[in-house]
Amino acid sequence: MRPVALALMHLLLPLASASAQLVFQVCKETCPNPLTDPAGAAVCQARITVCESKLTAYNGYMAQLGAGVTTYSLPAKYREILQPFYSRNLGDWRFGFADRQPPGNATTDCNVTYFNRANFVNLLRDGNLDGFWDWLFHELRHFSQCGQLGSRDAYAKMWFGHLELAFIQNNNLATLHDRMLMEADADGVAMTVMEKTKTMRDINNRLVRPFVVALEGPGATVLPDKTYISTGTYQVAGKVSGGSDPVERNWWVKRPGMTYFEQFPASVVNDGRGFVLSAPTTGEYTLRLHVRQPGSNLPEAMRQIVLSAIPPRRTYP
Repeated sequence: MRPVALALMHLLLPLASASAQLVFQVCKETCPNPLTDPAGAAVCQARITVCESKLTAYNGYMAQLGAGVTTYSLPAKYREILQPFYSRNLGDWRFGFADRQPPGNATTDCNVTYFNRANFVNLLRDGNLDGFWDWLFHELRHFSQCGQLGSRDAYAKMWFGHLELAFIQNNNLATLHDRMLMEADADGVAMTVMEKTKTMRDINNRLVRPFVVALEGPGATVLPDKTYISTGTYQVAGKVSGGSDPVERNWWVKRPGMTYFEQFPASVVNDGRGFVLSAPTTGEYTLRLHVRQPGSNLPEAMRQIVLSAIPPRRTYP
């Protein structure tokens, strides 16, 4: 989260005695006996009161920030790709647009993140995000931090603790946010995820599943590694999933007796998706379909099978 200095100072203001009416479990402490250690008991009780005041302020701020906001789940494609990088179930995270915060700001309240860019939220919701990935990865780390702590109240308490530590170390409000330990941790995770997803983003910088190639015979039947066919002609099609357009498809064949592959000319291949193999003689025809997206970091993919041509069965009158 990136609240400005004014909001920070507002949250840090004590909230009079109203906080005494509300007890947060994470603020509880076992205080010294006031009869035997009155000074220690007073300091302990004051610490509890301050903690409760802070969490009351936190709840008030988050309530106004999220009022009337429509939130969304992360698209299934993104959950599938990004889940290995986060310890918490990304299906439990929600996000939405809230402009009651500074421009270009995002605030994560444990399970929900409020972004102050409507277009960013719309692209993310529709699975078409093409930039600011580090922003998303950073906020998802805050979501995981909250899960590790076990509760929203514990997360809010940590936030204030890290804020105060950063302020004590250097009370420069302009750099306060970036010096918080939890923010530095989120930045580090975001950088790591950015690097590890480099080969998962296409030429348009959109996060996509990896290419998967399958070869199909007549009737869209998926062909195994080796298939017996009759000599003559045989229809073959390539099915490519994952990745994104534009996709370059290259077909190769090694005919019986050949020691090398030759590429099928574009005039023979139907839009790169399939062709009719001519297998006039018996023997093994090795087919290979190679796909890639030129100009991107997406890993190339390939599928290779063997079609073993045998004489057709005789029919008797």
